[in-house]
Parts: sequence; structure tokens; C-alpha cells
Amino acid sequence: MIEVALSHRIEKFMYTSTIDVFKGEKGKLFNESIIDELPKGTSYERSKQEAFRLVTEAMKDGLPAINLHPAGLYGPGYTNLPGINNFISDLKYKKVPMLLPGGLPLVYAEDVGEGHVLAEEKGKLGESYILSESYYELPFLAKQILTELGMRNKPPRVMPQSVVKMVSTLGEALAKLSGKPPLIPKGQLHFLLWGAIPDSSKAKKDLDWRPANLSEGLSKTIQFLTQ
Repeated sequence: MIEVALSHRIEKFMYTSTIDVFKGEKGKLFNESIIDELPKGTSYERSKQEAFRLVTEAMKDGLPAINLHPAGLYGPGYTNLPGINNFISDLKYKKVPMLLPGGLPLVYAEDVGEGHVLAEEKGKLGESYILSESYYELPFLAKQILTELGMRNKPPRVMPQSVVKMVSTLGEALAKLSGKPPLIPKGQLHFLLWGAIPDSSKAKKDLDWRPANLSEGLSKTIQFLTQ
């Protein structure tokens, strides 16, 4: 894609990356200013790091790139993959005996699409923009989902971190033998325990990006999932 873009001298190369390429510390805000040079903990993250490196190197050769870095997506769509949509469905049908520790930053899917349009219209070449609405711990998120579902039961308890790590490690080993996905994927747990908080101030200021709040996003998502 980079080679084609350069050879055809396109005006803008819109690249969708991820917040995972940035350096962030647990419980602290991070922005687009510091790229994490160390390999991240999962194959997915490392592939994103490598792809972003290729785009960054190509920018030196004239690639007119604008980079978008979404947080965890949710919204109208599939529920058969690990993610918030699947989490909503499992909570509704009481398939979540315990919560995993940690939390994650979220963004409504349609807002990510809108962020790309705004970046194409208003973004500056060579810049990166984080697209994230806010960070949520899983107990709070579960409570909000249950409220939007109209369910009065309390959120499940949080599984101890030591137990979760043991289950994840054993599950990954069994998955290699059985060919079936692990109960708690290592990558999912790694993301939940990172705990760093992305700051989307730059996108809001430069692009006039205005993401939906959690309540609004969940309401639209649940309406789609339960129709």
C-alpha cells in the first residue's frame, strides 16, 4: 500500500493504527508524543508497531500520511469476537461468572469512522491522532451495561489477578494442543492490565472530534444487539 501510494503520488494516506504503539504507564495519561520503542507483549501489538514503523519511515520519503489511533471499539456489529459487544451479550445472558481484573479505554465505532473523515478534512500531514472517549475499569463498565440493559443484578466479582494469569497461561498451552481458542486469551489480559489512559485532546482540538459518551454509545449498541 505504501509503495502504491508513493508511486501514484496520492494526496493523503489515511493509516489506521492503534493506541498500543504509544508508551504509557498504568494509571497515567499518555498522548501521541512518545512512541514505545520496546516490543509490546502480544503478536497483535508488535505487528501494529512494525506497520507504524513502516509508515513512519515512508513519511521521510514523502508519504503524505495521517495516522489514526483508536482505543477499544464497540458499537453495532458482531458479537462473536472477544470485545465489548461480546461482553454485553454475555452479561445479558448471565454468562460472566466473574470479571477479569483491569480496564480499558473505549470509543464508539461510528465515532472512529467520523474521526477518519475529520482527519482527512482537517488533519495535518505527518500527524497522529488518538481516538478514545474515556478509560473504564471493568466493574464500572459492567454496572453501566447492566443499567442500560435494564437489569438490576450487581456486576460479577473480580477474579484475583494471580488466578487469572494462571488460567490464561494454562489455557494458552491447551489451545496449542486442541486448536480451540483459550478461555482467557493472553493478549486480552495483557491489554486489560496495561492500565494506561489515552488522551484524545489533540483530536478534539485539531479535528473538532466529539465522541459519544458511554451511556449514549451503549444505548445504541444494545438497541442493535437486542433488536
